[in-house]
Amino acid sequence: YREIRTRLKSKADRAMSLLTEGDQEDFLRGSKLWEEINDELWAMPLSNELKISLQNSLVNAGQIPDIMRNAHKLNLGYSAGLLQQQMY
Repeated sequence: YREIRTRLKSKADRAMSLLTEGDQEDFLRGSKLWEEINDELWAMPLSNELKISLQNSLVNAGQIPDIMRNAHKLNLGYSAGLLQQQMY
């Protein structure tokens, strides 16, 4: 479990960086990476409770406003809304 969390956390940190600091192309890549993380997580043979716990540990809730701010600056509000739904 620890190895899985470490690997997914590394990907999630990269996705968050792209989503909060990147340009339009970076934001879309970060969104796609977050989708891949979720797909990988939910395909794992773990209990739903463990998956939810792991997913919550990957999201830094403090970064959500930064993601939304960057999305609106880049005119990607719709994409950010979809992404926010995937995070919770």
